[in-house]
Amino acid sequence: RLHLEPRPRALHDPAPRAHRPAGGGAGAAGGLQRGRLLRRERARCGRFRQHRQALMRHAGIPTGVHVLLERGGEVLLMRRAGTGFFDGLYSLPGGHVEEGESLRATAVREMREELGIELAEASLEVLGVVHRRSDTNRIDFFLRAQAWLGEPQIAEPNKCDDLRWFARNALPAAIVPYVRDALTAGAGPWISESGWG
Repeated sequence: RLHLEPRPRALHDPAPRAHRPAGGGAGAAGGLQRGRLLRRERARCGRFRQHRQALMRHAGIPTGVHVLLERGGEVLLMRRAGTGFFDGLYSLPGGHVEEGESLRATAVREMREELGIELAEASLEVLGVVHRRSDTNRIDFFLRAQAWLGEPQIAEPNKCDDLRWFARNALPAAIVPYVRDALTAGAGPWISESGWG
């Protein structure tokens, strides 16, 4: 039978921790490395904050779509009401472009919501673009509908209190100024600016 003698236990840690020179060696190198990483992370965070602030200063420009419907030489205008924006003035039907939405898709949706009519994207042609200064920096696209289904009616009475056809040479005096300019700008395509002095 074999008798195994117990191995003597080490009286001290074989790793020479007690002999590492203070302020130098691997510990100091690790501290320097950590310091460099910390400074690099702080710089990266600072650049991110600057970029986020720049994005906030350059927010997306609100984009609108207006649709021209013509019949017998007349254009369809609706009088805004209860919106807090050009209320009491006539304008072309339309609205804002939503996230992930194209200009033509916006026109189709807005005509369904505001007038209760259906139209195809292929029936829409671009007339022009207005870059205007209002409550903020805005872009408005004007499209002409060549055909549609249904009879236009006030489908959102909380936003419109009158809907009627006007001859181009007899537009109402109470009309949104940049819409009047668009209706007298010609066949297009055209680009104009409004409110910039």
